[in-house]
Amino acid sequence: MSIKLDLTDLERRKLRSAKIKIADLHLLRPDELAKAIQCTAERARFLTV
Repeated sequence: MSIKLDLTDLERRKLRSAKIKIADLHLLRPDELAKAIQCTAERARFLTV
């Protein structure tokens, strides 16, 4: 099963540069993700749920 998220190209690049796998997003706290990919806290909460 593949995970489909509505990630922008920029978010994907930032995840890759931070060495974070999409499959591991649920393991991160939203504030950690927001800091790693420089997005809003609301966007990070959406991606980690």
